[in-house]
Amino acid sequence: MKDSADAFLDRMVDCMDEATTNAKGARVKANILQWMAEKRDPDKYGQRTRADINVKTVDLTSIIKDANARLAAAKQPQLVQGDRIITADSPGALTHAQNAITHATLDAAGLL
Repeated sequence: MKDSADAFLDRMVDCMDEATTNAKGARVKANILQWMAEKRDPDKYGQRTRADINVKTVDLTSIIKDANARLAAAKQPQLVQGDRIITADSPGALTHAQNAITHATLDAAGLL
């Protein structure tokens, strides 16, 4: 197909040689041959369009990992005791939770 596009270009040159006798007919014939060459080999004879595109990529893996860790930490049950926040991962968290529950139970029962 691409070889035939080059042949159409050669025929266009021949048409230009005929232009001295019939300019209008030679122009029409050259336009048709040009169109055929564009269709056969658009990379070489087609209309040129240019698009400059700069693509920058960002690795969001660590950002998403940190966000998921913060979300998981926020979903954990927390016990606030004074100015301390005790989570399930805190050392002695079970003891703190048990003491708080015992204290609240005794207070509710009026035993404190």
